[in-house]
Amino acid sequence: MVMIFSQTERVFIRDLRDLTLQIVFDAWWDSMKVSSTWLIAWNDSRHAPSWRFYVHCGMEETGSPGILCIVCHHVLRHPSEHGSSTMGKHLLAKAHIAK
Repeated sequence: MVMIFSQTERVFIRDLRDLTLQIVFDAWWDSMKVSSTWLIAWNDSRHAPSWRFYVHCGMEETGSPGILCIVCHHVLRHPSEHGSSTMGKHLLAKAHIAK
């Protein structure tokens, strides 16, 4: 698994280009026993244009799903739970644009 140290926490990346890393990530995430009211879409069927700036991730401590901005390493809640509008808003934030 690939671990990234974001600004606030450590996250594990789910790399869609490497099947072995996906399997390892999925086994770790399943072992975390995260309960969610929504089914997390880990696949690559993403349609929002802003997805090219994000990768799927899971928080190390809680196992909760998230996405990581590949530009500034800011972690956001996974859009399967809250929609993708936050992704676009983050890309327009001054702190993100500065990087």
